Amino acid sequence: GECNASGGVSDFKNRLGNSVTPVTDNYLSIVTDYNAKITTEHIEYLKNRGVIASTVHKFRLGSLGNKITFPYFDSAGRCIGYKAVSADKKKDTFFKVAADSVHLFNIQAIQNALSNGRDTILLAEGEKDALILDQAGYDVIGVSGVKGFKKEYAGLFKDFKKVIVVFDNDEAGRSGAKRIADFLGSKCFDFQWKRKSSEDQYDVNDHFLYHGDRFNEVFDMEIAENIKQL
Repeated sequence: GECNASGGVSDFKNRLGNSVTPVTDNYLSIVTDYNAKITTEHIEYLKNRGVIASTVHKFRLGSLGNKITFPYFDSAGRCIGYKAVSADKKKDTFFKVAADSVHLFNIQAIQNALSNGRDTILLAEGEKDALILDQAGYDVIGVSGVKGFKKEYAGLFKDFKKVIVVFDNDEAGRSGAKRIADFLGSKCFDFQWKRKSSEDQYDVNDHFLYHGDRFNEVFDMEIAENIKQL
């Protein structure tokens, strides 16, 4: 069954038959199926992390066994695959994406921001942080891990004046931000975390849960004051 699928693109070809349709065209039906089967447990897990039902629907999040699926799309809106992330403590994750595609989550945010005259965009570490920031009204791209941003992605951000990296509040997050700055140059800024308590500010998701309804007020102030050009 689908729940045991863990191979690459060739596995999809094997399971879907010898269709002349490019295999990437099949990803949309796959993630739509996972979205239709999202479990109550996963919806509750996401809700406890601050992700509301309309965001689950907007991003077509789904269930694949014990994992939550996060669909990836290209700038034209075509589904290029998905990432499946364990909702328990096992931390097992896998990607199924077209190899030659741009592996950035919520890439449509680039065109959405620019077409509305906005010249600042955020880079979040991982899909959940990107969901939270999008839900809160920010233009944001999710980077899959601190080394998930590739040099060839830099051109996608050429029309922005400011790219703010809001990675996790740890050494890996800070080094990841510096790595992106090597690709983006002077337009790249790092969000400077100001820890208020042991529960607050490990990452965007924790920050959102800690501040609740005041998140936008606090985060707007921090974006204005606590960013450093890299």
